[in-house]
Amino acid sequence: MQTASNSSDLFPDHKSVNPNSACVRAPEFLVPSLTGGEYAVEPAQIYWVSSPTSGRVSKEIQDFVLHKRATTSANGAEIIDSRTLVSYPYHHMEPDKEHFIGADMDTWADKVYEIVEARSFLQQIASLTPLAQTAMRRRLSPN
Repeated sequence: MQTASNSSDLFPDHKSVNPNSACVRAPEFLVPSLTGGEYAVEPAQIYWVSSPTSGRVSKEIQDFVLHKRATTSANGAEIIDSRTLVSYPYHHMEPDKEHFIGADMDTWADKVYEIVEARSFLQQIASLTPLAQTAMRRRLSPN
């Protein structure tokens, strides 16, 4: 999954990390995406793909978000730092200095796919139980 891309919105000046506010708000941005919703399966092999390098926010903020994600991924989601997959600045960058299209986007997506494919379990998707069903069974079963 690639989510929480707009986590840079936690940092109003787009330059610095204010631990008093960002640390408090980061979990509300990051933790919900760890569950994978109804599309995740168990046994879960969840990959969180960080955003590629952003020209909109500082490296300090990007590092903070990645670190926060890693420390809140207690359920075993694997973190992929995709900032290393394509070189910034991108050739066909949008005015926001964050989004891009074209060959760089294709290269980024292909490299993410290669990483996930190399690490994935060789299971047939149809044989996996949706996480939402597993979670419901857990809530209903007496412990």
